[in-house]
Parts: sequence; structure tokens; C-alpha cells
Amino acid sequence: MSFLADVMVASPNGRPLVIVELRNRAGLTRDLAASIRRNLVEDYGLAETPDVSFLLVSQERGFLWTTAGAGPEALPPHEFGMAEVVERYLPNLPPDYWLREHELELVVVQWLQDLIDGTAELHTAAGRAIADSGLFDSLGGARVIEEVRV
Repeated sequence: MSFLADVMVASPNGRPLVIVELRNRAGLTRDLAASIRRNLVEDYGLAETPDVSFLLVSQERGFLWTTAGAGPEALPPHEFGMAEVVERYLPNLPPDYWLREHELELVVVQWLQDLIDGTAELHTAAGRAIADSGLFDSLGGARVIEEVRV
């Protein structure tokens, strides 16, 4: 069964590298993120693609599994705040404003493209998590695609 990813980072030849799911809900926790991923793994077989990372993002938190082949119950090995990322792309956003999902998608797409291009700030919590995970090293020449079937 195919899955409509909110965003995907693809290699130069079109092979999926990162599947990105946007869930912009307040208070997204590590356990809830794992539950969301588990449901996607069970419903769509995402764990059957061992070379593909999975990124779950809200405007508050990001959760990264660098090996999608990890079991459905796996907790995210990388968790990071997204406030600095949102602030970079939306510097005049009122502090209590909650982004709509398509607004968050624009921020995440630009951030991922900047990571690929080498212009994203890696000293932020999100940047450090991506670098520490080893994912950053695999992004050379990749491209960001929105709403794609995987």
C-alpha cells in the first residue's frame, strides 16, 4: 500500500532518503511521535524501507528515526526543538501564533532545502540533531519534494 508523504527528501536519482510527516499539534511528545510512526509503519509498511529515514515534525518538536527499518515500536533516537527553525524562516511570527499545517510545510521544506544546500544553521538544536544523526552526510545533491507517494 502506498503512502502520501507530506514531504520527501530524494536522492539525485529519485530514491527516497527521508520521509517527512507533519503533525502540528501542541505538546507532541516522544511517546506520541512513536505511536504516530508505529501506526504509519503498520498501515503502510514504512519499516520495509531500511535505508529511508523518518522525520516527524511539529512547530515545537522534531523526531528523527535514521533507520526506518527499526521496529514499529522504536522510540525516536533523535529529538529536537523546532523553535529556532521556525524563528529563522518566520522571524516576525507572534509568540502565541500556531501555524497551519501548510505554513509549517513551507518552513520545513525551506529548512530541508537549506540543509541540502549547506546554508542551514547547524548550531541550532535541530541542525545539531541532523548532523549528529549522520543524516546530513547523505543529503548531497538531494531534492525536496512535497506531497509524494512512497
